[in-house]
Amino acid sequence: MAYPTIDTGLTRPGEAYGGSTDPLELFLKKFSGEVITLFEHLNMLKPFVRMRTLRRAKSAQFPVLGRASAGYFSPGQNLLQDSGGLLTQFEQIERVIYADKKLVAGTTIDEWDDLINHYEVRQEYTRELAQALAREFDYNVLKVLAVGANTAATGTGSQFPGGTRLDINDGGTEETDGAALVAHLFTSAKTLDNNYVPQDGNRWAILSPTAYYAICQQKDVIDSDYTVMRNGGLDTGKVKQVAGINLLSCPHVGDVTFRDNHLSTAHGMTATELNDYVVDCTKTRAFVFHTSALGGVTVQDLSFESEWLIEYQAWLLLAKFIMGLRPLRPEAIVEWYDSV
Repeated sequence: MAYPTIDTGLTRPGEAYGGSTDPLELFLKKFSGEVITLFEHLNMLKPFVRMRTLRRAKSAQFPVLGRASAGYFSPGQNLLQDSGGLLTQFEQIERVIYADKKLVAGTTIDEWDDLINHYEVRQEYTRELAQALAREFDYNVLKVLAVGANTAATGTGSQFPGGTRLDINDGGTEETDGAALVAHLFTSAKTLDNNYVPQDGNRWAILSPTAYYAICQQKDVIDSDYTVMRNGGLDTGKVKQVAGINLLSCPHVGDVTFRDNHLSTAHGMTATELNDYVVDCTKTRAFVFHTSALGGVTVQDLSFESEWLIEYQAWLLLAKFIMGLRPLRPEAIVEWYDSV
């Protein structure tokens, strides 16, 4: 016996009245007890910047002195009248770092939404605002490294050397050829040596994750036959040093937000008093530098504010800081770029 087809009068407990297309729409959504947020981003690059705190000042001056010269003295020679170059007339310049405008990240939360919501969001929102500022600071650090690498020498006889740009074009495998990347690290180390940059363990390479893990798979850099102590391994996916340069995997280097030159001169308080963050990084692939290369000033460190807006019946959440960055020693920066 065939059963009749029910085409009217069928009640679906989960279907909303009025022609809903979702028969499960009204069923209860059980709160999991966990709020999924973006992975936390901390300041990766701030430890590599020489920060100075400003008090009642708009900028910090860093005097830069040239090198002295020496010569052989002959008996009877008058040092004050001789023009043989035994007395040094020092070349001197300065590098000034200005405080940028206040960098802020904020949001508002309507009171109604806050009251009826079944989980606390203000703490998570505040954390994410801080992450936005941390991310922007790291982008600025990378931009300033690029500015330093593009800075020309200053003074006579290259008293104040400029930065270096290293073309790593390798036919499309620039960030995946581990052997070539290792060779570029040695070339960068040689460049820093020629610029008298100290070999004191404070040399760093900021690499994209793609380049970093390509180097990690080069067994020469982790094999105990080639390294004095454990330098990393395939088990951990880490490698510490190559050519005396510490390696850091930083996703920002490959981020289009960094490479597409997202900053303008609008960050400065005046047109003449601003730090230069504007540089073409579309071809940038990595940086090798010494920690003395960059300087920064802090007027106001990261702080938070929460304000009740009575006219909008909402909460205003705000994270902010006031800082500034500039290259101090361009000769201590090597930028890797792809010329194609």
